[in-house]
Formats: sequence, C-alpha cells, structure tokens
Amino acid sequence: MARIRTGADATAKAYAENTSGGGSGNDFIPYMRLQDDGDIVRFCFVTELDVETAKKAGTPHVVINAEFHRIQKTSSGGKTYYNFDLCDLDYDSEAGEMTGECSECSADNRRTSRFMTWIYVESFLHTFQNPDQSQPWQKVQMGRMELFRQPVNSYMVFADGFYMWQSLQGKIDMYGTMMDRQYMITRHGARNQRKVTRDLDALKQDPISAEIIAGAADLPSLEAIATREVETMDGKIASPSTDLRDAPAVKENVEIDGGSDDTVDIEDLPW
Repeated sequence: MARIRTGADATAKAYAENTSGGGSGNDFIPYMRLQDDGDIVRFCFVTELDVETAKKAGTPHVVINAEFHRIQKTSSGGKTYYNFDLCDLDYDSEAGEMTGECSECSADNRRTSRFMTWIYVESFLHTFQNPDQSQPWQKVQMGRMELFRQPVNSYMVFADGFYMWQSLQGKIDMYGTMMDRQYMITRHGARNQRKVTRDLDALKQDPISAEIIAGAADLPSLEAIATREVETMDGKIASPSTDLRDAPAVKENVEIDGGSDDTVDIEDLPW
C-alpha cells in the first residue's frame, strides 16, 4: 500500500473509484497557474503515462495521483494561504480503498484526489499588455483575438483535479502518449468571479526537442514534491526560517504552491 499512485492507469482507476468524494536554494518549485480571465498557457508534458512509455520517451517522470487535504496556513509575513497536503491514509490498490489513520480525515477535512506532472511551459498569452512597460510583450493574433505573449521557457509542476484529468484522459486514450505534442489551457473566469473553468486543447503533433527532454532528467521527482521531501528545484528542503509564501515568485503567473480544482468556489481560490 502507498499514499501515492503512479501512472495514468492508476490515476484513472482512482478517479473511477471516486475515492476523493468530490536551481539554487531559493529556487522554489514553480507551479503552473492561470490567474486572469482569458489567460492561456502553451506547454508540453515532460511526464509520461506509465514507466514503459516514459523509458521510450527518455523521461524519468510518470504522472502521479494521490489524496490531498486543503490546509489553511499563515505565512511569517502574515499572509493567509492554502496548501494541498498529502493525506496520511494509505491506498490499498487491491481493495480500492483508503486505509489507516489521518488527523485531517478525523477532523472531517475533505480530501480530494489530485494528479501531478512536470511540464515545460513555452509561454503565457494574456488579454492585456505587460504592466512593466519597460518590457512589453509581443502582440500576437489568435483568430480574432489580439493577445500578448509572455515568454517563459521553463519547467513547472502542473497539479490539478478530477475534471482536468477527465480532459487529459481523453487525450491519452486518443494518442497513447503525453509527449508527442504541445497543449494549451485557457482560463474562463476573472479573479473575483465565483466560478472558474478551464479548457484543455491538444495541438498538432510536434515532437519535443531532445534538449527539453534531457533537461527534465534533473528535475526533482514528483513523489518527493508531493510528500514535501523537497521544496526547491535543486531538491532541497526550504529553510525553517523561510516561508514559501513570503518568497518572491520567479516569474509572473508562477505560483509557489499547488493549483486549484477545475471549477471552484471563490472561497477556495488562493489569490
């Protein structure tokens, strides 16, 4: 038994069983986040659906899935924020149920099943120009929409829930791999809107460059990130005197903690 399930099949099985009910030492793990209505992220996966497919693709990373609790915390700077902390229950794959003891479960803090992957983000597209006028973003046309491209070109963790997994599962079933093309996710809903939804679109087949795949080999394991054994890109634990929420994000749109479910109440949004 284990708290973390590895592979697309295990993730799909967990959701089908509905178990959820519902760098440098300062280089913190970056999580992909879309913050504004109309924001789009363009990315490719450097994570595969199972160990065998990952070996063929040349990546050590396989999608994982586990049960998490949403925990309200306060940073040393006085900011209120939320972490998704791993549930202490173990998953019995044969019985298809959670076993053991967990203080958060005992306190009736609902747990939610979430998956995690590594992705390589090429860019964000915004409906607005860069607030920093000294570094304007390139204007691009997407159909009838005029957008502004914020280049990123870096690795981020993509963590999400049931509805996004359903969308991704459809692409996995169709293509048999996660690493043969780029993807786009579009956010619908402003920061203060009560409901937020996101669409996942697969782009045309386009092999990932060998350089991007090779760079993924140096990333911390998803299991270590989920258990908070590592909190920085070089695989270290954050200093006890350092609060992740008080550290500056490396780039705009990079949240230092995990993502949210596909459709969420405004009270659940950490921004």
